[in-house]
Amino acid sequence: YAEITYNHYLGEAYYVRATVFYAMARRFGGIPLVTKVIQYPGDGNLEVPRASEEETWNQVVADYDKAIELMMPGSPKSGYSNKYVALAFKSEAMLYAGSVAKYNETVTGRLTGLGAKTGVRVIDTMNPIVEGGTGFIPGPFGTGKTVLQHAISKQAEADIVIIAACGERANEVVEIFTEFPELVDPHTGRKLMERTIIIANTSNMPVAAREASVYTAMTIAEFYRSMGLRVLLMADSTSRWAQALREMSNRMEELPGPDAFPMDLSAIISNFYGRAGYVYLNNGEVGSITFIGTVSPAGGNLKEPVTENTKKVARCFYALEQDRADKKRYPAVNPIDSYSKYIEYPEFEEYISKRINGEWTAKVNELKTRLLRGKEIAEQINILGDDGVPVEYHVIFWKSEVIDYVILQQDAFDEVDAVTPMERQEDILNLVVDICRAEYKFDGFLEVMDYFKKLINLCKQMNYAEFKSEKFEDYKRQIREMVAERQ
Repeated sequence: YAEITYNHYLGEAYYVRATVFYAMARRFGGIPLVTKVIQYPGDGNLEVPRASEEETWNQVVADYDKAIELMMPGSPKSGYSNKYVALAFKSEAMLYAGSVAKYNETVTGRLTGLGAKTGVRVIDTMNPIVEGGTGFIPGPFGTGKTVLQHAISKQAEADIVIIAACGERANEVVEIFTEFPELVDPHTGRKLMERTIIIANTSNMPVAAREASVYTAMTIAEFYRSMGLRVLLMADSTSRWAQALREMSNRMEELPGPDAFPMDLSAIISNFYGRAGYVYLNNGEVGSITFIGTVSPAGGNLKEPVTENTKKVARCFYALEQDRADKKRYPAVNPIDSYSKYIEYPEFEEYISKRINGEWTAKVNELKTRLLRGKEIAEQINILGDDGVPVEYHVIFWKSEVIDYVILQQDAFDEVDAVTPMERQEDILNLVVDICRAEYKFDGFLEVMDYFKKLINLCKQMNYAEFKSEKFEDYKRQIREMVAERQ
């Protein structure tokens, strides 16, 4: 190749790398910057640490500048990028980076999961969602997606709750209409229906109406956000919206993607979830849209396109599990597969340290580790039998059961247990951590089982008692006495 052509192709490589980094920076912020070929096993460590967001954007602009310097105004091959394409993408990337630098403040202390709670322990304690955040609840039929959404919408500290019933069965929509007017909003003392907007789109309506229903709900939410209100938007279910997109795409003879969904399904879902967020208004007020959708994968397959593409954009993932639902462990959120990316944010750590205590995140991570260890031991016990594993393994397993029964499980139909204030959640978390950290002495696995069943029963009775009431404190005292007697 002539030198000018060689430089052009080298510039194309810089252009491609800059565009890839740009796309990743938009989704993740700071990313690991791999700018040289990693020789394995010569270089040893393949783990490149994550760069800061500022360093990432600096790398993007440096690569675009190098591409612009090397590329020709016209490409040697028709349809390939050139200097002006690189200039256009650089201007777009820098406009985005400048907007982030000037206007974006990630978490300011107003949280749906903590400061403004949902009252659901498996969300608030284990996998919190921030105000203006996004999350989704996938799960097979009958695992409690709608019940969990209704529980969140009843208890969350939001000024407006919008429920988009997208392709839902009519009986579920009627249930909202009959139930919500009778319920009292615990934050205002007025009827829950007064702050609730329902977009009713039942499964017998045309497929085009399904797409219209979710966009109508989001547009209404943006209207109230612009008024400086906190909006909670619930969509049930985005799978039926995606099915409507597939139906229309197929009828228009568009090129099908995986499972015949549209090729641009990922972009459609990303753009929709991207409309949620926390905004600063021109009058100095703030508003937010917190979006939680449900996904109904066929046969509970969480690897299908809608679930996979939603996982890429939603920051919270609450996976409902058929096995937990069959065992009546509600809410049936799988504590191991589920996650919240917000818990990793330094702003979140700072908020927790100020409002609750500095050990909160460490304790939550400890409980997640114990749950994972308990699941592994349960599988070993199933294979080898109760007497085929050491007594210590039974203790570890039953400690994970304490976490499950006391924190993860919650009775949405009990007046006290349905809503757990953050002060009570902190108290429960500290108690469960103390139980799990204690060292116990047992002679056999039957002793372990009997002891922990009694302990779990006391803890569940405590959950049904009014916080800091005489009965609550009495159960708590009995629990601590039981723990002390076995040490």
